[in-house]
Amino acid sequence: MGYTNCLTIGQMKEMDILDEVPYKFFKNCDDEDDIEVNIYHIDNDKPTYGTVVFEYELKYDCSGGSMPLYTTKKFKTKITYNTSSLFALFLCNIQEDTDDEDESDDTTDDESE
Repeated sequence: MGYTNCLTIGQMKEMDILDEVPYKFFKNCDDEDDIEVNIYHIDNDKPTYGTVVFEYELKYDCSGGSMPLYTTKKFKTKITYNTSSLFALFLCNIQEDTDDEDESDDTTDDESE
């Protein structure tokens, strides 16, 4: 089961993913702006802890003047979390459940016949 590949800035702030990123990179972003994110787990030796990595790009104005010049910068955030924490619950909420989507498609096909 994989994760969604899109998070909003608000979700990233809530999950503390942007804590290590300088403010200038996301100050012009709205909390509802979508960011493409690659999420994957790393094996961990501790059974009650998990480690997850978020890779994403942020677009920012690097001109410093009146004429904006936008560029992108790649970031990688590694977070180790307790599996019974609120962060683990957030991870459960952003999982893509492809099995349920397939089942719901089957039921709508049956209803239309």
